[in-house]
Amino acid sequence: TYYIEKPKASQNNVYYNFKDLVDAMQKNPNGEFKLGSDLNATNVPTPSKSYVTGEFKGKLSSVDGQHYTIHNTARPLFN
Repeated sequence: TYYIEKPKASQNNVYYNFKDLVDAMQKNPNGEFKLGSDLNATNVPTPSKSYVTGEFKGKLSSVDGQHYTIHNTARPLFN
């Protein structure tokens, strides 16, 4: 038997899932987004030259002064 942990749901602009983060950035390119853990971009489709299309003017950081990262990107996050 194998147990796969469900990704933690995003809350208060803190993201634990890369696809959720990209979707939120697409919807609100001027928003503030925080990584709540290291994220993995494996199996997240890239419809164009980058994950976030269009101009991003928001802020991306990690929660509580941590230094979380995004791993396994196939393309740049932004144009």
